[in-house]
Amino acid sequence: LATQGDLEKLLLQWRQQHGPFFEFQVPGSPPVMVVSDPDAIREVYEVLQYHKSPRYQDLLPVLGSQSMVMSEGHVWQGQRAAFNPGFSSSFLKTALPGFISCTEHLVQRLEAAADQREVVRLHHLTVLTTLEIICKVGFGEDIDFLSGGRSGPLWSAFEGLGRHVAWFLDNVPFNWMKSLPWNVSKTQRLQQQLDSQLMAILVKRLQEMGISVDQQAAAALAATGAVSSSGSSKAASSSSSSSSSSSSDSSSSSSS
Repeated sequence: LATQGDLEKLLLQWRQQHGPFFEFQVPGSPPVMVVSDPDAIREVYEVLQYHKSPRYQDLLPVLGSQSMVMSEGHVWQGQRAAFNPGFSSSFLKTALPGFISCTEHLVQRLEAAADQREVVRLHHLTVLTTLEIICKVGFGEDIDFLSGGRSGPLWSAFEGLGRHVAWFLDNVPFNWMKSLPWNVSKTQRLQQQLDSQLMAILVKRLQEMGISVDQQAAAALAATGAVSSSGSSKAASSSSSSSSSSSSDSSSSSSS
């Protein structure tokens, strides 16, 4: 695993070799059962409601402790109910132009690559497109992640924290090193950088909706985790829900 350096790719290779259910163990660590069958995953989490893997804790710096990805049981159900307006058909209809715009941008990127006979990583491009949709629909921000946007401060903060966390996920034998003081300090610093970028966008979005947010209130929001490195997905969903409410008034492979 240490030499492979890409756990996701390795798990995909093992799935092709061993099927949708297999187990592996790193010396010194408990065995890991990998389940990649969609029906079985649904059975585990929705029907049997097993606890999520402890490995989810490795994503804590990116997702945040209050993320729906991290929560379970009644906590998750309450969060999901609060987020439901952001997934209502009425809101999704208003967001459809944003989805189409970002999808067309991806198509243009792929067409340009085809014209130049460029080999691209489709998974990487779809991740960037997802980020564009989150920023456009959730925050009202047009950011070109597929090209120039990757050099901007938001992308730099997101990529910096993501790469830092992913290294410990990919290099399982060295996962314990994330708890060393200098790595903890680096994680906190990268979290703060992403927090500041997300908070600036969220404050701008709220002001556009006519909601005044001063610096003290913004700092309080960040401190309570309303916007944290819990990631763009959590903040975007919150913002989407707010947008939906306003509109109604005026108009992975999974492992355990």
